Amino acid sequence: ITVLPSHVDLRTQFQYQRMDERFVGLIFSVFNKGPRPGSSTYSMMGFRSTGPLDGELQCVNVQVDVVALCRLGWSPEHEARAIESEAFGGSLGHLSMLATVREAFEEVCDEHRRSADRLATAAARGDASALSAWVLTSWH
Repeated sequence: ITVLPSHVDLRTQFQYQRMDERFVGLIFSVFNKGPRPGSSTYSMMGFRSTGPLDGELQCVNVQVDVVALCRLGWSPEHEARAIESEAFGGSLGHLSMLATVREAFEEVCDEHRRSADRLATAAARGDASALSAWVLTSWH
């Protein structure tokens, strides 16, 4: 996935800007292989759309600065609530990361339960060929 906006992104952004001129589009590119094996690179782009309503739209790059919450002028209490808010993924996104890990863990548990059920059914029937097939496919 590239960080450059497509014609669909530009049209969607243009429609949002017609509703409120303060809208800014953000595109995050997170599935990029890095230069070293096992590494990744991440990109972010801010943009707006310009052009005629019925014509070809152009991309206007917008500088995006990432700043610490303390530079926004919030009170310490407001900042603390924002940092730990589930809506924002918590501090450094740890709540989002935990949710992803929990989901992956649940998928593994579900697959384990299905496999255990198939194994128990095969064992109850005395189906040695099903048990052998289960062992071969489970431990490849």
